[in-house]
Amino acid sequence: MRRHELCCRHLAVKPVVWQPRSSAVDLAYVLETDLGLARSVVPDGRCGVALVDAVPWWFGPHTDPWTPSRPGVHVVGVRLSLTAGHRAAGGSLRRWQNTRAPLSTVWWTPAAATRLATRAARSRDDAERVELLIAATLARVDAARPPDEVAAALAELVLTDTPVFEIARHVGLSTRQVHRRCLDEFGLAPSLLRRIGRVHRAARHNGSPRRPSLAQLAADAGFADQSHFCREIRALSGETPRAAFGWARPIHARPGPDRFLRRGP
Repeated sequence: MRRHELCCRHLAVKPVVWQPRSSAVDLAYVLETDLGLARSVVPDGRCGVALVDAVPWWFGPHTDPWTPSRPGVHVVGVRLSLTAGHRAAGGSLRRWQNTRAPLSTVWWTPAAATRLATRAARSRDDAERVELLIAATLARVDAARPPDEVAAALAELVLTDTPVFEIARHVGLSTRQVHRRCLDEFGLAPSLLRRIGRVHRAARHNGSPRRPSLAQLAADAGFADQSHFCREIRALSGETPRAAFGWARPIHARPGPDRFLRRGP
């Protein structure tokens, strides 16, 4: 599977990305920061868990682009699905918006986090560290109550170009209720999730062989016009479209090794 999304670009020399066979984990990755290549990380609407230099961290959903502050940081992480973030956090994601915190403050005791860090440091390779991280994440998610029908429906719709009033009608809520549910379930407002979805659609279209123009990218991704497209790219990436998409490159998400990825949904 080829991914042209901007969320992982230019943080690493030869990043490695796996796509787990799990509905709770969207992808697993290994990278090392390099300020010589550093570009902003575009929000993807999701939460994440990572071993940052072997220390377990929780990444809440973000509204702004982020750029690494120092080189040589080794990161092994997973990005959760939209519905898994709420379950992993054990409640509303509102408090975790734009937050990075030690994992022990989210769901583990300090002792449990220390045990994971110790096991990660003793692991033979990054694949084994991914195994540890996915196992811990899935155990947490599986222990939580599954998302209800409304949350599942919202997760299917919020990153599409479906207007909020149509989403509300589809799930049987008012627009205000949809706004509150999205903040609780995903940590972000539905309007922002829709904007994030557009930017990532544009990134995928940009990776197509025909190399569309900026105007065509804007139209294909659902922006009102090229001016709207440029404003949104700058707001979410901190760069102009030409700079952002000029640096973007395909990331190949390979199937994960059977030994550490759970079978089935």
